Amino acid sequence: MDLKILNIPEDLLDESIYRIIPFDRFMEALEFGINIFVRPYLWDDPFENILTYPSQVKKTKEHLNEKFYIYAQCWSFSGENDLLWRTYSKNSDGIRIRSTPRKLIESIHYSDKIYKIENFPNSIYYDDEVQIDEEIHGFIGKVQYMSYEKIADYLSNRIYKNDLTSYFETLLIKRDAFKNEEELRIGIRHYFGYDDIILQLSDDIFKYDIKINKVIDEVVFDPRISTYKFNGLKKQIKKYGFENPVMKSNLYDIPQIDQIIK
Repeated sequence: MDLKILNIPEDLLDESIYRIIPFDRFMEALEFGINIFVRPYLWDDPFENILTYPSQVKKTKEHLNEKFYIYAQCWSFSGENDLLWRTYSKNSDGIRIRSTPRKLIESIHYSDKIYKIENFPNSIYYDDEVQIDEEIHGFIGKVQYMSYEKIADYLSNRIYKNDLTSYFETLLIKRDAFKNEEELRIGIRHYFGYDDIILQLSDDIFKYDIKINKVIDEVVFDPRISTYKFNGLKKQIKKYGFENPVMKSNLYDIPQIDQIIK
């Protein structure tokens, strides 16, 4: 599958990246061997996927339906980060999974579902003469953080371009206020040629098969979780076949003064 690598030098492909998710979501991925992408228009920041809203971008409708075809996932190069724990683990029982950009890329390339879409696409017939085949493309990239003015200039240079790379690039920009997230995004464009009303009623998620022990290197629980609860949930993760380390973050552990002061 054609997968665009954007804003990531070769030496970062094997760097650790992290994602904080609810425990139940990880267990679903573990039990069923899947990874889940969501449509970016569901993200909180109103600047996300801004080109898909013609009411906001009145001069063009080139990207109108892209919000229905794009599915993505956010990761971070920042490991132990108090702000991210408090933002994405509000009930103090979230988990942080670790991988690398290269392993995420490989998870897409080795997916049976994505292979089938790419090599045996469904065909959509509009009439006896018009046939549209299902298509899939991928992207992964490091987010660029910019001022409001620079974002406006960036979008102005891409708003009329109808090539996928230019559109993917617009999904990799955020305002400077979010730069502490050190974000990386991976996603796919799954085009299946339906009418607008069907697109709006279709699922907001895209699931594909992965070998989770080859993609996820470790699981770390929120530092605020109780020891009792951590031990029970760790046993559950191991019971369902996760072979890699499962730990609790020590971010808030009380320091041993005699080990700090010699």
